Amino acid sequence: WLADPDAGIARGALGVALDDVTGYLVDSGSPDGQWPVSLGIRMDFIADPPLDGSPLDLSGELVARYDGGAMSRGVATDASGATIATMIQRSHLVSAPGTPGDHATPELLSAPESPVREQLGLRTSTPDRLTMDPTPLSANGMGSVHGGILVCSSELAAMTAIEAGGRFRTASVDIV
Repeated sequence: WLADPDAGIARGALGVALDDVTGYLVDSGSPDGQWPVSLGIRMDFIADPPLDGSPLDLSGELVARYDGGAMSRGVATDASGATIATMIQRSHLVSAPGTPGDHATPELLSAPESPVREQLGLRTSTPDRLTMDPTPLSANGMGSVHGGILVCSSELAAMTAIEAGGRFRTASVDIV
């Protein structure tokens, strides 16, 4: 699922899980009727995630709350405890029209066998453009594009643009 013809290994796909562990921390202490939206995400990658299905540990920490938002950080480690990736996220609270819902069903999430680029419906629309149509996997609980999906798809777009062919690895991604 993490193997990609251009990125080699889609490190940015860890952005989805790290955005969840950091974003839900912010959400858990937010006022009723407010939902955190990622204003800025910075991810740094130290190593490739394992492709053998071994477990990862993801943890999040609230750094600070302020009027209208918060800052949080997250870490992904492998089974040995070695750090694979870190995330710093700044969230802004927006009015939420209702209770967040599930958009990706357990059936969609169970053991994907195709690369993340196919799961997200990413396609090269012109030689210099990668396009992503809306899919259930690209949405957060409020139905907006998921911040971690932006991290993942930006890495894949960059690797496609430079025709990386797995020769390079992403060191960091900043989304604002």
